Amino acid sequence: MRVQYNPPVFPQYTAPRGMLVDCMECQALWYYYLLAKKQLELSEESIVLEGTVHYRPKYLNMFQGIITLYGVNPERVVKFWPYVDRQCEQMNMGKLPDRDEIRFNQIVRIQ
Repeated sequence: MRVQYNPPVFPQYTAPRGMLVDCMECQALWYYYLLAKKQLELSEESIVLEGTVHYRPKYLNMFQGIITLYGVNPERVVKFWPYVDRQCEQMNMGKLPDRDEIRFNQIVRIQ
């Protein structure tokens, strides 16, 4: 028995209807954006009680998992941030903070 998983794609946000490019690298980055945005919102909303450990999302692990799922090169994926940012603007959604530990603007090496 062989299991095949097809990663999510977003034709509704792909040109000409949206700002995303019809390639797996751009689709993977949009999927990462959606998951990372949700995790960022959850971590900002969480209540920190005295003596408890504050939840910190592991964005790099999330990014690496999505890269593996889509079977794409992370060096190519990070080049699609301008398209993802324009899609966010079109949908009036906030962009991810411009911090390397979240956006991975630099080349990410998966070991």
